[in-house]
Amino acid sequence: MALVDQGVPIEWLYRTLAHRMLRARSRNWPAAGAIVTRTHRPKNKCACDLVIIHYRYFVAGQKYRGIHKEPFMIARPGSFMRQYPPGKEISVRYNPNAPSHSVALL
Repeated sequence: MALVDQGVPIEWLYRTLAHRMLRARSRNWPAAGAIVTRTHRPKNKCACDLVIIHYRYFVAGQKYRGIHKEPFMIARPGSFMRQYPPGKEISVRYNPNAPSHSVALL
């Protein structure tokens, strides 16, 4: 149990920094509206609590799908999940050269 507890801050920090770097790199990408299609928590896949948001968006009439993984170290993810139910509209940025690559702006 102690090893898992020590891994929580490391995994949380890694996931948080990785997402912030993606957001920074995508700051000049075009934005699009997206719709949340599913929100769930994986069972024991990570050291920290994790919520995965699946979404879809359209670029030039073509449908794309993406996911966002939100880590939690201390807070409970339940309220976050309730903020992003299926059907919720969110914004994403997508790579204009590869529209299937996107970053959720949550």
